[in-house]
Amino acid sequence: MRLGGGLTMVGIKDMLIKKVVRAMVSRANDSFNMQEVLEKYSADGRSMAILITDIQDGFGFNIIDGQMAMDTLDDPTCVVSMDKKTFSAIVTGKVTQSQAFLMDSLQITGSSWLRDSIVLSKIFDELKDTMLKR
Repeated sequence: MRLGGGLTMVGIKDMLIKKVVRAMVSRANDSFNMQEVLEKYSADGRSMAILITDIQDGFGFNIIDGQMAMDTLDDPTCVVSMDKKTFSAIVTGKVTQSQAFLMDSLQITGSSWLRDSIVLSKIFDELKDTMLKR
């Protein structure tokens, strides 16, 4: 369905998800609890790229050097991939990251994927908490 100005419903949904992700990244970097998690995660050189695969032109955010960022990582030590439906379900609390992983809606790759999945759970839990308090 095409709306005025050349926008489609898909384009609007993509814009809303991007807006939510940008807000999450900003809140995460301002949260004391998140800072502790991110700094511990990055302390040994680990980096995580979180990709939402079905948004036009690809989209995601990263964890590197104790911060969340919208930058692209050339060689992350962990890559987490999911579609926008899965991302939305996780951030709204309809499913947990673990449930999405078990349903094969979320993929985690990297040499320490199990450790990274635990860190990812903490990150999503904290982000949900900070976003819902807003």
